[in-house]
Amino acid sequence: MKSASSKQEDEIRRALAGRGIPFTTRRAEILNFFANSPRGRTISEVASAMSKKGIGQATVYRAVSLFLDRGLLCRINNGAGKTRLAAVHSGHAHPVVCSKCNATVDIDSCDLSVLEKLASIQTGFKIHGHQLVLYGICPKCFR
Repeated sequence: MKSASSKQEDEIRRALAGRGIPFTTRRAEILNFFANSPRGRTISEVASAMSKKGIGQATVYRAVSLFLDRGLLCRINNGAGKTRLAAVHSGHAHPVVCSKCNATVDIDSCDLSVLEKLASIQTGFKIHGHQLVLYGICPKCFR
């Protein structure tokens, strides 16, 4: 039976391969950090944590840029000018973010096909994807 860390590494390998990204231990370490951060992280938090593991800032920035481009991470703006980055878990999902504590939960139901068609008609663009972030107050903060 595989250990939890071995299973997580397999998931990361599949996620990277599925997006055409070669596996490296540094990329896996960075992506794993996001996967274990339910509130998302700022780029400076990631760079600081990874420097303690011997991963340089330039490597972190390149990996984050690549992960954003390939849909493995998404940007979450908190409304106060701070951008957090969060892992996009397997499948097609969108984050729901608590405006108070920054807790993030993914929802996997998403049918924006009508909106995409309308946007295509109105703009002439050939729409190939979208990004959606929903904001609210989580049950814990709502009490």
